[in-house]
Amino acid sequence: MNCRIENLTYAWMLCHLKGVGSVSYKKYLDNWFSAKQIWLLPTDQKKKIIPLYNFCMRNSVNEKRSYKNKAKSAITLHQKANVQIFSYAEEGYPKPLLMLPDAPSLLFAKNMISLKNRLVIGIVGTRRATAYGKVLTEQLIKKLHVYNPIIVSGLADGIDKLAHKTACNYNLSSIAVVAGGVDNIYPSSNHGLAKTILQKGGSLLSENPLQTDNFPYLFPLRNRIIAGLIDFLIITEAGEKSGALITARYAFHYQRPIFSPTKFTDKVSFAGNYKLIKSQKASPLSYLFFYLSRTKGIPKKINCKSMTFIQKKIVDSLQDAPIQGISLGELVKKIQLPTNNFAHILLQMVLKKQLIKHKNRYFLSSSFNFSNE
Repeated sequence: MNCRIENLTYAWMLCHLKGVGSVSYKKYLDNWFSAKQIWLLPTDQKKKIIPLYNFCMRNSVNEKRSYKNKAKSAITLHQKANVQIFSYAEEGYPKPLLMLPDAPSLLFAKNMISLKNRLVIGIVGTRRATAYGKVLTEQLIKKLHVYNPIIVSGLADGIDKLAHKTACNYNLSSIAVVAGGVDNIYPSSNHGLAKTILQKGGSLLSENPLQTDNFPYLFPLRNRIIAGLIDFLIITEAGEKSGALITARYAFHYQRPIFSPTKFTDKVSFAGNYKLIKSQKASPLSYLFFYLSRTKGIPKKINCKSMTFIQKKIVDSLQDAPIQGISLGELVKKIQLPTNNFAHILLQMVLKKQLIKHKNRYFLSSSFNFSNE
C-alpha cells in the first residue's frame, strides 16, 4: 500500500466513525498532523480525543481489522470507478474550502480541476425558472465567458441546469456539486448534461461516496460546498423558499459577495432576490462589472500613462473601493490633496470612459456591462 492510500485509509476510518462530523474532523486535523497519527495513538488517548471511539470499536482486534479492510475496499471501489478522493488539507483538496469551519472531511470527484488563479463564480437559482430568469442567466454567462471563469452550480433543474448547459455551450469549465454520490445524478434526466460537463473539462463533486442516495438533508449541506468554492455568488432567480437562498446564507456567512438582479417580472418568482437586496446581503447585479474591474487578474481598459498625478491618485483610490463605489466627498477625503477642479477632473475621466458615474458614486471603468440592469 503506497503512502497516500495508507493515509487516505486512516482518514476514511476516522471520518466515518460515529460522532465524527466535518467540524470535529477538521478540529482533530488542525491539532494533529494526520488522521493516521491520531489512529495510531494508544487506545486510552484515542478515547479522550474521540468520545464514541470505545462504543464504535469495543476494543476488539478483529473488529478493528474488519473496519480497516472495509475502508480499503471502499477506496478500491472508487479507484476502479475513476473517482478521485481528497481528504481535508491534503494536496489537491480545494484551498478555498480549507477556511470553512465545516469543511468536508472527504471529497469525491470525477475529473477534479484546479481552481488556482481562476475566477470561480457560483450561479444558482430556482428549479422553476421563468422565461426572464432563463434569459438573464444565459446573457450573464455569455458576457462572463470572456473572463474564462469556472462556473459552479448544483446540477438541479431550472437555473442550475441552465448555468451548466450555457457554460458548456461557451466551452467553459464548470463544477457540478451534487448531494449524493457522483454516480447518482439527481434528477436522473441530467445524466447527459453531467457527461457533457466532464467532456468540456469540468468536474462532478460531492462530499459523499459512491452509491449514496440523494437524501433531502444532503442538499443544504451540498450548498455550503458551492458557497465555499466560489469567489462570488450570483442568484439570477429565487422564490421565497428557494434552496438557492440556503446557498446565499452560506455565502454571506463565508463572506463571499452576492449579486442579484433588481428588476423583477413578478414579485413571487423573485421574492428571494427581493429579500436579499432589501436586507443588503446582496448587491445589485449592475455592480458586478464594477467588482470585476477591481478583481485581481481582470484586465481594465484604463491607460494610466497619459494621466496626471491627481488622476492616478483617483484610480489608486478606486482600486480599493467597496463594491458600491465611492462618492465625491469620500474621494476628496481619501486623496487628501488640493482639488479646486476636482469635479471637473472626474467629469473628464467619465467622458474618456476611464471612470463610471452611477447614482452619484464613482467606479473604475470596465469593458463589461449588463443591459438588463
